[in-house]
Amino acid sequence: MNTKFDLNTIKEMYAELKKRLEPLKEYWLRLSQRDQQILTVVFILSVIVLIYTLFNSALMYRNKLIAEVEQSKLQYEESINIIRDYKRFNRTIPNDFSTPNTDVIKTDAEQILAEKDVEVTLIDSVLNIKSNNVEFDNVISFLEQLRKSYGLFPIKLKITRLPVSGFVAVSIDYVFKGEPPK
Repeated sequence: MNTKFDLNTIKEMYAELKKRLEPLKEYWLRLSQRDQQILTVVFILSVIVLIYTLFNSALMYRNKLIAEVEQSKLQYEESINIIRDYKRFNRTIPNDFSTPNTDVIKTDAEQILAEKDVEVTLIDSVLNIKSNNVEFDNVISFLEQLRKSYGLFPIKLKITRLPVSGFVAVSIDYVFKGEPPK
C-alpha cells in the first residue's frame, strides 16, 4: 500500500477527526466539574495500569529468556563434562598384570555377589554373567571390581528388580578377549 501524505490529506484527516470528536467534546462540557475530575483520574489510572502491564509483561519475558539462557549454559557445561568423562573413560585400559579367564571371573562373581549359582558363559567372545536374587549394592561392587581389575566394561546390562527390597536379578554381557576356560 503506497500512501502519500501531503498537506491537504493531513488537513482532511484532521477535519474528519475533529468532526467525529465533536459529540464527545459536547458530552464532556455538559458534565459537572466533579464528573470531569473523576473521569480524568480514571483515565490517568487506566493509562498507568496499561503502562505497568506492558512493562511487567516485558520484564517477565526478559526474565524468562534469561532463565532459558542460564539453562542452556548449564546444559552446555554438563555436555562438556560428559565429553571430558567419556574421553577419560575411553582412555582407561585394563591392567597388564590381570589377565582374566572365565574361571577367575566366576570365582570373583560368587565372592562379591555372595551367590553360589552364578552363570558365567562365553559364546563368540561375549562373556555373559547371570545371577538371580543378589543385592543391588553387590552388583555395583562387582561391576566396579571387573572394571578396576580387568578393564572390562559391560556392553549390555539388564537389572530386574525383585519383590524383596534391595534384591535384583542381573544379566551382564562383556566383550571378552581373555583366556578361554580350561
